[in-house]
Amino acid sequence: MKCRFENKRVVKICPYCGKIFKSPKWKNKKFCSHECSLKYHSGEESPHWKTKIKKVCPTCGKIFYVMPSREGRKFCCKKCYLIYHAVDMIKAKCKNCEKIFLYYQNHPHKFCSRKCYLEYVNSHVTNFYNLNEYKLWIIKVFKRDNYICQICGNNKKLNAHHIYPKRKYPELIYYVDNGITLCRKHHSYFTWHEESFIDFFERIRGDIIVV
Repeated sequence: MKCRFENKRVVKICPYCGKIFKSPKWKNKKFCSHECSLKYHSGEESPHWKTKIKKVCPTCGKIFYVMPSREGRKFCCKKCYLIYHAVDMIKAKCKNCEKIFLYYQNHPHKFCSRKCYLEYVNSHVTNFYNLNEYKLWIIKVFKRDNYICQICGNNKKLNAHHIYPKRKYPELIYYVDNGITLCRKHHSYFTWHEESFIDFFERIRGDIIVV
């Protein structure tokens, strides 16, 4: 059985290359191929090209075009943006690949990318969490706190939190008084900000840890 639209084809002319092609009448096809469509909409012949705004990159001097909605854009690429703001940035060496990278003074980083961060964590921290001594430390902290979060009283999805961060105080990693039981929600809130809440946790525990 033949398709009822098989013979209903119309002749069209591609607006980019001028090639004559046939297309089904029900299909609103303007171009002979996908490549012609991309070239037409990205090149100077595109009707959208006239609305684009001409810009000059202040770093490399390259001329680039932006849409009216991106009129505030000043740089042609992220690399030029970082070079231009290098005055406000600090050089550092990645802990994983030892590559030199730049970071903003107010946002210090130890890794050049998230890929390096994950590689470092998988090779160092993962083995640490699998140690029997660390698992025993977690059980001792949970037992002392009666298996409840010391902030909200929740008894599900618990984590043992280091009051003094283990990355800066490795000698206190297995010290039971340096741990406090938190639920997953509060543990994720205090992670990477441990030093800002040391006094807060010491008031909750009622103990002072001598470092």
